[in-house]
Amino acid sequence: MNFSNTNIILVSLLPIWINSNLPNMETKLSSRDQILSAARSEFIKKGFNGARMQEIANVAGINKGLLHYYFKSKDVIFNAVFEDAFLELVPKHNSLHETNTSLFQKIERFVDEYMSVLDKSPELASFVLHEMNQNPDRAASMFTNENHPAKFYKEVGHRVATGAINSVDPKQLYIHMISLCIFPFIGGPLARASMDMPKEEYNQLLKRRKKEVAQFIINAIRR
Repeated sequence: MNFSNTNIILVSLLPIWINSNLPNMETKLSSRDQILSAARSEFIKKGFNGARMQEIANVAGINKGLLHYYFKSKDVIFNAVFEDAFLELVPKHNSLHETNTSLFQKIERFVDEYMSVLDKSPELASFVLHEMNQNPDRAASMFTNENHPAKFYKEVGHRVATGAINSVDPKQLYIHMISLCIFPFIGGPLARASMDMPKEEYNQLLKRRKKEVAQFIINAIRR
């Protein structure tokens, strides 16, 4: 079959046209990150029910069609945002699983790493906790061996049994650690009001809490 010159030119240009109209990998990653950043901002401010796909597209600086190219529905994009936020907030417990450090060193590192995340993104705690209350099963499905404190429970139990530390329920200790780290961030307005403390002064207090919290926990279980 013979092709006319015009047909040959059109066929030869087809791959170029396709490539120019489909997002390349670099653009795809960039656009997806823009969308997730915009969606995270909207979901944190307004929650799942209050956020709108059009507003997410507006904040991301894209049209709604491109938004749906990457995320077919609000549920899909919310799940991606929540998973990222959950895994960022919930400690991976690497510091609690190390075998070459003492229990007290693990506690110090855990508190430091956890409060560093909260200090960087204080809004994460309220967002994740609120959505976990709305849908507990979503959060439960995200726990893995990497971010589950089972090994920590076992080590604390062993230390108690051998008399190395004061008697304490490992799970209670874990809750104490999480609570002491997280409450000053989600309860900041209440804490500041009760102490009649300006926000800047309160922020300075939070920076000192890393050592305060770790030392308080260690002193409570030290023999």
